[in-house]
Amino acid sequence: MGSAESGAAYTIDAVSLRAQPVDAAAMLAHARSLQRRAMQDPDAAHGARSASEAALLFVLLGHYDDARQLFDFSLARQPASERLYDRTVTQLRFAQLPQFAGQLSESESLFADLVARCRGDPTLQPLLDFALQHHGKVLFDQGDYGRALDRFQEALALREAKGVSELIASTQIAIAATAARIAAKGNPE
Repeated sequence: MGSAESGAAYTIDAVSLRAQPVDAAAMLAHARSLQRRAMQDPDAAHGARSASEAALLFVLLGHYDDARQLFDFSLARQPASERLYDRTVTQLRFAQLPQFAGQLSESESLFADLVARCRGDPTLQPLLDFALQHHGKVLFDQGDYGRALDRFQEALALREAKGVSELIASTQIAIAATAARIAAKGNPE
């Protein structure tokens, strides 16, 4: 899963639902390359997209300070009035930072707001499946498996409509992991 670029490749752990770099050293090198490109790009919008992508890779690698700096850089160059879609993509990525850093309540609140925003704005509806999927992952981390399962099932329906097999597979993994947790809660040993 992850980007087609090998340095951005990751898999989803079927138990924790966390993204795991396929090659952490390659991902770090790719993130640093994107970071340099973002800082040097004369096109603010393009530089902001590169910074946003690099920031997410830094989150996955646990480099939270680097990620936060790049998210700030990106969001400063993506005004909502001009770049709402790009800004929302960056905010979806940013909301994973507190999740990975263990600040689940903050992350859950950010994702809940993003789900509502994507539902309410037709230009953002193509992002709704991502917002639901990642909101579900935070709920999963919080042990709120029933709500997580609802989010994943809604995301799956949207992803099946898109027809993107990689996204469908990711959501199916999340549903299976969540169902297993629900079953384990119901059958304590």
